[in-house]
Amino acid sequence: MTPVGFISRGFRGKRRDVASSSRVPPGQYVVTDFPVLSAGPTPRVNLDQWTFTIQGEIDEPKRWTWKEFAALPSETVTKDIHCVTKWSKLDTVWKGVSVDTLMDGIETAAEFTTIFSDGGYTTNVPLDDITGNKAWVVYEFDGQPLQPEPLARAAVLGRLAWTLGEVVELVQETPRVASLYLNVPDWAGHLAGQHVDVRLTAEDGYVAERSYSIASPPEDRWLALTVERLDDGEVSPYLVGELKVGDRLELRGPIGGYFVWRAGDETPLFLVGGGSGVVPLMAMLRHRAKATHKAPARLLYSSRTLADVIYREELERLGSAGDGLSIVQTLTREKPMGWTGYARRLDESMMKEVALPTEQMPAVFICGPTSFVEAAASLLVAMGYAPQSIKTERFGATGG
Repeated sequence: MTPVGFISRGFRGKRRDVASSSRVPPGQYVVTDFPVLSAGPTPRVNLDQWTFTIQGEIDEPKRWTWKEFAALPSETVTKDIHCVTKWSKLDTVWKGVSVDTLMDGIETAAEFTTIFSDGGYTTNVPLDDITGNKAWVVYEFDGQPLQPEPLARAAVLGRLAWTLGEVVELVQETPRVASLYLNVPDWAGHLAGQHVDVRLTAEDGYVAERSYSIASPPEDRWLALTVERLDDGEVSPYLVGELKVGDRLELRGPIGGYFVWRAGDETPLFLVGGGSGVVPLMAMLRHRAKATHKAPARLLYSSRTLADVIYREELERLGSAGDGLSIVQTLTREKPMGWTGYARRLDESMMKEVALPTEQMPAVFICGPTSFVEAAASLLVAMGYAPQSIKTERFGATGG
């Protein structure tokens, strides 16, 4: 457990302006865009086939087509959003149909509701939390129709407690990226692909939190986090630059049960990473390397330059082990002399050359910036990959 009053040595953080401070919960940071985390490829649905249905413990199901739904009484609401992944966006303006309007005339004794979305994602919440002018099904943001790109997904963190890890080693992976190896005495273990929350506390009580993927496999003694320093960030410059061996760090986790992989499965593994999106994929490759049975695997990794390749030497060792793993890299900004890999952004021809055949039905994990993940997932779906076989983790602006 974390001692009361724990202070992160040397951390000051960025203070909010007075106007937003009273509206933003402790540990949150204000963004101007929408940071994105999503569970799979963005569904593309023809509006002629779109439906919205309420069913379950009611007399009979209610169903609307898109035209019928759009004709329902709508409302424009302005709300602050506070995501569990630590970002807050203020004064967001939405237009849509109130859940109260949709429930009008429906009698039910149910206390909870399960919400289903295209792609198989579900969540359940108390009915009281979405009725009484508390929730809307929206189709416009800021006066414009919603775009296909997803906004966010959430996680329930109530049962996780903060704990302390001691920095036992710092490894500079690239000029901007470092791996932090932590001794966490009461660590309960994790799965390859999961992440943790990190909390920094200044002497005056100011708190900042961010989420970072776990880079170490479940078998390792130390917990490893690999962090990219963002110069205008708040937390990453502290973790990559200020933090020293012997310092302690507050952690909460592990978090996430969707974007995970367990060794021992014979299903082929296809990993696609962009930039620091390779971190959770590296945890999977390290986990695979320690397994007795190694499923066939391939990594397609995109970096700006050779100097930006994270885990460069280790990837070369893993790729040359001759155990069924192949690693393909592409550089998007600078091609050094003697480079034999790809030297362009991910495209259709590259994906067709590198992706495992669809008949092998591989498990697919894609992680990286939003645009990269969306492009990769869309290419694979167009090639015949089942959307449910593709798991994605994407990130936009995070506040650093």
